[in-house]
Amino acid sequence: MSTAVSPKTESRKPLIYIAVAATLVVVVALVIAIASSSSSKKAGGSGVPFVATEAAANGTPLAPYDETAAVDPAVGQVAPTLSGQDFDRQELIIGGDKRAKVMVFLAHWCPHCQREVPLLVTWLAAHPQPQVDLATITTGMDPNRPNYPPSDWLRREKWPTPVLVDGNSAVATAMGLTSFPYFVVVGANGQVVKRGSGELTNDQIAALFTSAVAQ
Repeated sequence: MSTAVSPKTESRKPLIYIAVAATLVVVVALVIAIASSSSSKKAGGSGVPFVATEAAANGTPLAPYDETAAVDPAVGQVAPTLSGQDFDRQELIIGGDKRAKVMVFLAHWCPHCQREVPLLVTWLAAHPQPQVDLATITTGMDPNRPNYPPSDWLRREKWPTPVLVDGNSAVATAMGLTSFPYFVVVGANGQVVKRGSGELTNDQIAALFTSAVAQ
């Protein structure tokens, strides 16, 4: 015996199909939104997609650093003022504020930087530096090399200060960078006190901050 379908049941079928289709559209939209949000956080660390923004250096560039030289020609020179954006695309300026600084230049793919960063984080937590600012610049960026983007890496390490994004390496060049990690100590008068590169021990880190105010 065949089952009869009343005219009322037949009239409800299109409405049911429309409701199911609408539900599917909503579900798909939610999945896309969640995936997009996850992707953004993965790239930028705070929901903001990472962008390797350009930075600039205003002032006379420093000579390329030569660790074998008996005298560093940059010592005593007024360091360029650095400007650009941080990971959240907020304006960031380093210099011109009459504060002593230890500048550290990091590359996300550099194994020496990857070992130095947690050491610096631990040392700074144990030795606050009210008289000296830690100024951080990430440079040498390459999406095809390991540990990219640097925003994720430094946030995972709980890096304590804002980071200037030197997407075009203009700042690194102006400060004379030749290897990573790279350090430039600048006194409160804006003049270069000393420069150095490579992995530092706790004692060497302490010496950098001491030299920033001992002039």
